[in-house]
Amino acid sequence: MGSVRDGPAAGATTADAPTADRASADRASAGRASAEPRATRVAAARAAWTRHLVDLGGRNTLLWYRDLPTGTLDLTTAHPGGVAMLLAGRPTRLSDLVREPVTFDEARRRARAIAAKSRELAQERGILTGFLAIGLATWTVRLPDGRTVPRAPAAPVLLRSCSLRATGAGQADYVLDLGSEVEINPVLVHYLASEQGITIDVAALEALTSSAPTFDPYPVYAELARVCAVVPDFAVAPRLVVGTFSYSKLPMVADLAAQGDALAEHDVVAALAGDPEALRSVRVEPDTSHLDPHDPETDLLVLDADSSQRDAIEAVRAGSHLVVHGPPGTGKSQTIANLVATLAADGRRVLFVAEKRAAIDAVVGRLERVGLGGLVLDLHAGARGGRRVVTELVDILDQLAPGRAGGRPRVPDAVTAGSRATAAAAVRRAAAGRLEDHVRGLHDVREPWGVSLHEVQEAVSAFSGLPTPPRSRVRLSGTVLAGLDRAAVTSAAAAVASVASLADWDGSGAGDPWFGAGIRSAEEAAEAGKRAIRLADGSVDATARTLADVFRGVTLPEPPTTSGWGRVLATVASVRDTLEIFRPEVFDIPLGDMVTATGSAAHRRSVGSGDSWPAPAVARRSRSSSTGRGRRTPLCWPTSSGSTPDCRALRHPGPLGRGIPRSAPSTLVRPSPPAGGGWPTSTSPRCVSESASSQALPPASA
Repeated sequence: MGSVRDGPAAGATTADAPTADRASADRASAGRASAEPRATRVAAARAAWTRHLVDLGGRNTLLWYRDLPTGTLDLTTAHPGGVAMLLAGRPTRLSDLVREPVTFDEARRRARAIAAKSRELAQERGILTGFLAIGLATWTVRLPDGRTVPRAPAAPVLLRSCSLRATGAGQADYVLDLGSEVEINPVLVHYLASEQGITIDVAALEALTSSAPTFDPYPVYAELARVCAVVPDFAVAPRLVVGTFSYSKLPMVADLAAQGDALAEHDVVAALAGDPEALRSVRVEPDTSHLDPHDPETDLLVLDADSSQRDAIEAVRAGSHLVVHGPPGTGKSQTIANLVATLAADGRRVLFVAEKRAAIDAVVGRLERVGLGGLVLDLHAGARGGRRVVTELVDILDQLAPGRAGGRPRVPDAVTAGSRATAAAAVRRAAAGRLEDHVRGLHDVREPWGVSLHEVQEAVSAFSGLPTPPRSRVRLSGTVLAGLDRAAVTSAAAAVASVASLADWDGSGAGDPWFGAGIRSAEEAAEAGKRAIRLADGSVDATARTLADVFRGVTLPEPPTTSGWGRVLATVASVRDTLEIFRPEVFDIPLGDMVTATGSAAHRRSVGSGDSWPAPAVARRSRSSSTGRGRRTPLCWPTSSGSTPDCRALRHPGPLGRGIPRSAPSTLVRPSPPAGGGWPTSTSPRCVSESASSQALPPASA
């Protein structure tokens, strides 16, 4: 993709034209002068990239193979019948290849390790590494000073893809299945061309394997030995080894070699090579302000996207070169799927490359779920999957071809497709309108306050994140809020700050005489001021002294505030009401006896009062009738004598809890106070009676 450069200004006059022409000529001259350095930089970078990718060092198993304790399985000495069946392309059990029990156990252990490693590399990196290496070529490497490298190379000659599949849950055996395609070791071919100057006809060598009725690698061994006769000590050993061999980087080396000088024309490649002009070009961001991402005519996204993802997609569509960073779960695969669909709608091609196969599967899966799986041509397995790629391409072309297959149309007709597109555009336009309304409602500035709802939400979130978030139970109505413009809010904030500086609001408020005052309007504030002035002449202190004299004999806590005076007065009023109902002697009964009398039978037994007659101190209600009539309420009081109780019952009409009429024809049993004053503490009651008509009677509840 080319870069856009600015031309003369639109408002330039005729006099400016020669200057603009000279500037253009100078830029063209500078471009010609810098063309060679740019190509030189890219060529040097390409050579460095190639050396890094080829990796002719000892880590490359396709050039420096060695037997491993678990990562390789040597089948050179396997049973001939099993080897013939395997090389013929038929699935073969490991037990048919290795039949000695002890050797089979070792082979099964190695096969398990190779299968696990191949599966891991396929899932994590998306590369197929399980191969059967047929033949190992070895030679001697001599250094320019005449010395010999101690370790001789060992390079597989032929490679056939090999999958190992366990049989049964216990993995008692493995099935080896070879692919149909046979290929010459590409790393060996590259080494002979780059280091020894020997060009190998790969197609001719691969054809030799199928010259016989069955697969035969020996003609390849002989031809390769003849071609490499000038290589010191070159020889091919007829070995069969199963292992993990990876040459995924070599196709990139081939691409670098095939592109050649064309790489220097691309700004991104030149920028990676360090060219200053290319670096400046890729850093220019295109102007996307004129684009409306919510226009249904231009919005081609097939998945949900937020504003940052839309910006990245629109920038790529406008020609930007960019890098998108994001932690896992931020929607990178979703953005790539949207980008693939959008660029495909623009008529452009997309090459999606990922280090791990899982990333490719995520993008392809998203496109398939929205019905765009046909856009993708999965080139997984590279050159080894050429036949599969061709088959998939043919299937996609068949789906796009006009006509019918199986009685069903392959593609909808133009009228149906047009109506569906129009309906979809209308739905998208309506949805875009609703989204725009939501965005405006969230970000438009609200008057008279001059802030948006989004700003309010951010401010509230910031307050809630403080170590001690502010709290308030005050709720303002819409009418009050409408009157709070920016000036009123500023004034109120200043007033609150001033009051806060004068009053200590951080404590409990016990020392503040106005703490807890419910003043909610200007009228209430004026009334409170009048009362404060009226009480400021000392009347409060005088009242306090008067009440202190009145309450001096009352054993109640001294009230600290004027509101406490009301509580004390209310308590005294309650005592007065009680005295109007009961005789004063009821307050002389020991509190413990009253607690015992009103307690349960278990409680009375626990305190030592286990008599069967009613407990002393108070009368107990009889529950012989649910109607409340004809009840007998014994009323017994303690005496100083130890005689047994002689209590008669008081029969009264009406439910319990009501006063007894003075004319009630009944007898009241009430206490007879002792001669010496005070009530005795003995639990033995003494009962006396008097006529109910000759004395005021307490209520039956007593």
